[in-house]
Amino acid sequence: MKKLIAICLGIFSWAAAQGSYDLVVFGGTPQGVAAAVSAARSGLTVALVEPSPQVGGVITRSWLTLLDMSRDSQGKSWQQGIFEEFRSLAKARGGAIEPARAEAAFLALLDQAGVAIFLEAVPQDLESGPNQVTALQTSRGEFRAPYFIDASDTAVLAAQAGAAFSFGREDTGLDATPMAASLSFRLTGLDWNQVTRAAHQEAQTKKNGSGASGPAAWGFSDLSAGYTPSDPERFRLRGLNLVHQEDQSVLVNALWIYQVDPRDPESYWQAHQAAATEAGRVTEYLRQARPDLFGSVQLAEVAPELYIRESRHLIGLYQLKPEELIYGCSFPDGIAIGGYPLDGQVYLPGEDPYLLGNPAPYAVPFRTLVPVEVKNLLVVSQAASFTAAAAFSARVAPLQMALGQAAGIAVAIAKSRGLGFIELASDPEFITDLRGQLVQDNARIPEIKAGACLPSEVKQAALLQLLQQTLLTTPYFIKGGLYPGAPAGLYESLTDLGHLLRARAPEKLTTWQELKSQLATGYRDLTGDDLVLIQSAMDLGPKPDPGSIPLARYQWATWLQQVKRELEANSNSGIVPTAREEF
Repeated sequence: MKKLIAICLGIFSWAAAQGSYDLVVFGGTPQGVAAAVSAARSGLTVALVEPSPQVGGVITRSWLTLLDMSRDSQGKSWQQGIFEEFRSLAKARGGAIEPARAEAAFLALLDQAGVAIFLEAVPQDLESGPNQVTALQTSRGEFRAPYFIDASDTAVLAAQAGAAFSFGREDTGLDATPMAASLSFRLTGLDWNQVTRAAHQEAQTKKNGSGASGPAAWGFSDLSAGYTPSDPERFRLRGLNLVHQEDQSVLVNALWIYQVDPRDPESYWQAHQAAATEAGRVTEYLRQARPDLFGSVQLAEVAPELYIRESRHLIGLYQLKPEELIYGCSFPDGIAIGGYPLDGQVYLPGEDPYLLGNPAPYAVPFRTLVPVEVKNLLVVSQAASFTAAAAFSARVAPLQMALGQAAGIAVAIAKSRGLGFIELASDPEFITDLRGQLVQDNARIPEIKAGACLPSEVKQAALLQLLQQTLLTTPYFIKGGLYPGAPAGLYESLTDLGHLLRARAPEKLTTWQELKSQLATGYRDLTGDDLVLIQSAMDLGPKPDPGSIPLARYQWATWLQQVKRELEANSNSGIVPTAREEF
């Protein structure tokens, strides 16, 4: 590790004198590293500019130690290439990875490729010309290049350059709230064998989703539900995600933080400080609530940065939609394959997590990385051109690294032709060259399929609208489609209604909770009798016909859309927070 850092500092000294590159990558995130390495391997001079003291982003700074991987029917990851090189160098155990090993692996990849690394380079100003970025001013000097990649999680450089964005879930029409952030923390004094036995036991006796595999354990939802936060409007303890480290400590990802605007440094750091204090309260609670497991634990430290799930969403040349993920759509300019579930966590205090469905393997088009307003800039991050619902899946680190690899090659091809990305995005020859080089570099690319992707069935309409609005809960076992004629689940339907009410009619949540406690005592189908009871108790929507026959998913979706329209006029939601685009 020290040798690698010394090498990188040596590169910094040389690069500082030069000051000009073929490509500047802003953000030492996993996708930023992949982009920089890919471009450098393609023969470009590359500067990686990172404001923090480390490369690795969410893995090394936020301690996201469980990689959200998706695999094909043979168990092979949909993301190969640089991502798999990284996993091998970091000695990942399945999807589990240690921050220190991850940092060493990232540095090794960068060193081997000859990337100039600039840490603690805080952005100060951006120089731009007509529709392009020309230079980035930072606390460590000026960086000039004909091409730039914004690989930061919040796309702050692209926003400063004038690219258009929505914020949070603004495009759903509900409001502009971003998903809750998280703070991971490190515990010492845990008996890992005892933890894994307890997780397996809970899985067998309570069937609550707990489990353990290798260095990871998860669940204990009853334990988390018993925690009373210091401020329920600011914090919530979700089910525990635990990852055992080689030094015998355990990293915990379970503390949600609401009301964080990641565009605003003051909001961000106040949230981090408050969450660090809350982590101490959580530790004390675990000691008292489960002394058999946590009686001897100590809070060792908290992650240097929050895990930000959502901020801006680029409005690029093409914006990826959730239905295109669900049905596994193909695109002529597909450059990476995604397959992780549309797993959205939560937006507002007290609500149930979001799960929109389990997609067929889908393609991510190159156009999602290209801003409309800036011709020499790519956005490679969770803030790329995905709708809020599509980002539930497309935001995960393995897919982002695959997109980073593609972006680095794209810059090399663009430089060889002296063209900008807006022009190249519509050039079939460019796309063919890009896809061909990705295959040569051991990446997996999506096949290009003929014919329409989305079904034209009329019964799909209400389901598609709910999906785009993040108001459609779909179980994991329903994969690769919306299945409008399948029975609607009672639990999922009540969850959808709860999400809508929390955004549009919070005064009705008490009645909704009573209904949920009364009806959703187990997983079963939604019937006409259930819907009559829901409509009567909530005094919402059209009066349905009673009956014991299960309602189809499209019938429930049609009813809920009518409820949404009924509530729309009385809602005060949808106000966009004041944008903070300055560095």
